[in-house]
Amino acid sequence: MLTLLARGDRILDFDFAGQITAVQALATEYADRPMDLADACLVRMTELNVDRRVWTVDRKDFSLY
Repeated sequence: MLTLLARGDRILDFDFAGQITAVQALATEYADRPMDLADACLVRMTELNVDRRVWTVDRKDFSLY
């Protein structure tokens, strides 16, 4: 984490209040999967910032999102 900060990577920059409708839409779209609020926010962040990457150990779910 410190290496990412040192080189200037943005860790989190998300306007939840401004994205609540899109986050709710994702939760509805993936209602058959165990998408929690954090997952929905991460997926929305990748939609908004296509040049960013999500590092996860949850490949089973994130490969579907």
